[in-house]
Amino acid sequence: MTCCVCSPEAFRPAPNKRVFGYAVFRSKLGASRGKPIPNLHYMGAETVFTDHAAGHVRNRPGHQFLTMCLRKGDRLILD
Repeated sequence: MTCCVCSPEAFRPAPNKRVFGYAVFRSKLGASRGKPIPNLHYMGAETVFTDHAAGHVRNRPGHQFLTMCLRKGDRLILD
Protein backbone atom coordinates (compact mmCIF):
# COMPACT_ATOMS: atom_id res chain seq x y z
CA MET A 1 0.00 0.00 0.00
CA THR A 2 1.37 3.42 -0.92
CA CYS A 3 0.38 6.89 0.17
CA CYS A 4 -1.08 9.28 -2.37
CA VAL A 5 2.06 11.43 -2.22
CA CYS A 6 3.97 8.54 -3.77
CA SER A 7 1.33 8.30 -6.47
CA PRO A 8 0.36 11.75 -7.82
CA GLU A 9 -1.88 10.07 -10.38
CA ALA A 10 -4.34 9.45 -7.53
CA PHE A 11 -5.09 13.20 -7.39
CA ARG A 12 -5.58 13.74 -11.11
CA PRO A 13 -9.16 14.52 -12.12
CA ALA A 14 -8.70 12.49 -15.34
CA PRO A 15 -5.86 10.39 -16.80
CA ASN A 16 -4.45 13.15 -19.06
CA LYS A 17 -4.94 16.03 -16.60
CA ARG A 18 -2.43 17.52 -14.15
CA VAL A 19 -2.46 19.10 -10.69
CA PHE A 20 -0.55 22.34 -10.05
CA GLY A 21 0.08 24.38 -6.91
CA TYR A 22 0.57 28.14 -6.55
CA ALA A 23 1.92 29.94 -3.48
CA VAL A 24 2.67 33.63 -2.90
CA PHE A 25 5.12 34.78 -0.23
CA ARG A 26 5.58 38.18 1.39
CA SER A 27 9.36 37.99 1.28
CA LYS A 28 11.78 36.72 -1.34
CA LEU A 29 13.44 34.54 1.29
CA GLY A 30 10.11 32.86 2.07
CA ALA A 31 9.66 31.93 -1.58
CA SER A 32 12.83 29.86 -1.49
CA ARG A 33 12.19 28.18 1.88
CA GLY A 34 8.40 28.30 2.11
CA LYS A 35 6.61 25.75 4.26
CA PRO A 36 3.47 25.65 2.06
CA ILE A 37 5.41 24.06 -0.81
CA PRO A 38 5.64 20.58 0.77
CA ASN A 39 2.02 20.92 1.90
CA LEU A 40 0.91 21.55 -1.67
CA HIS A 41 2.83 18.47 -2.77
CA TYR A 42 1.10 16.42 -0.06
CA MET A 43 -2.23 17.65 -1.39
CA GLY A 44 -1.39 16.29 -4.83
CA ALA A 45 0.36 19.10 -6.68
CA GLU A 46 2.91 17.70 -9.09
CA THR A 47 4.43 21.13 -9.78
CA VAL A 48 4.31 24.16 -7.47
CA PHE A 49 4.83 27.71 -8.76
CA THR A 50 5.87 30.43 -6.32
CA ASP A 51 5.94 34.20 -6.43
CA HIS A 52 6.97 37.15 -4.29
CA ALA A 53 3.94 39.30 -3.41
CA ALA A 54 4.92 42.50 -5.21
CA GLY A 55 2.92 44.34 -7.82
CA HIS A 56 -0.11 43.08 -9.68
CA VAL A 57 -0.58 39.32 -9.90
CA ARG A 58 -0.54 39.40 -13.72
CA ASN A 59 3.00 40.81 -13.65
CA ARG A 60 4.45 38.07 -11.45
CA PRO A 61 6.65 35.57 -13.31
CA GLY A 62 5.33 32.47 -11.51
CA HIS A 63 1.73 33.36 -12.32
CA GLN A 64 2.59 34.06 -15.96
CA PHE A 65 4.30 30.69 -16.33
CA LEU A 66 1.41 28.96 -14.56
CA THR A 67 -1.15 30.42 -16.96
CA MET A 68 0.95 29.19 -19.90
CA CYS A 69 1.05 25.64 -18.47
CA LEU A 70 -2.60 25.27 -17.42
CA ARG A 71 -4.93 23.42 -19.77
CA LYS A 72 -8.66 22.85 -19.59
CA GLY A 73 -9.43 20.24 -16.96
CA ASP A 74 -6.24 20.69 -14.93
CA ARG A 75 -6.58 21.22 -11.18
CA LEU A 76 -5.03 24.20 -9.35
CA ILE A 77 -4.38 24.25 -5.59
CA LEU A 78 -3.82 27.73 -4.15
CA ASP A 79 -2.07 28.66 -0.94
